[in-house]
Order: sequence, then C-alpha cells, then structure tokens
Amino acid sequence: MTQKSTTVRYSLSTIKRKVARGASKTRADAPEGAPVGGNFWKRTQEIMPRGKTSVHLRIDNDVFE
Repeated sequence: MTQKSTTVRYSLSTIKRKVARGASKTRADAPEGAPVGGNFWKRTQEIMPRGKTSVHLRIDNDVFE
C-alpha cells in the first residue's frame, strides 16, 4: 500500500500573500518572537512526520444507533 505524503511546502512569497489577504492562522495581536540568529539554523535537523495508520471498526447497527 502506498502512503500519501502529508507534508505541505509553501514558498515565502505564498505565505506573504496569504498574510496580506488575511488568510493567516496567526492572531493579529500575536507578539513577535525573539531573533534566533544564523547559528540557530546551522544546528537544526529536519525531521519528517510519520505516516498514518488506518483503523477500521465494525459495530452492530443497534449499538451505533
């Protein structure tokens, strides 16, 4: 069974357009974060999320109603 990727990537310009039209999930009154500096990004490591597991459950009709 082939697993579908759940990772979505956006360019910086796409994010800026979403913010400009109000489609951002960030609150307008959210404070700015502290600057992290260039050394921060040298020490980072990309970790991809795990895939999903399908779960199926059979229930009698009288229990479900």
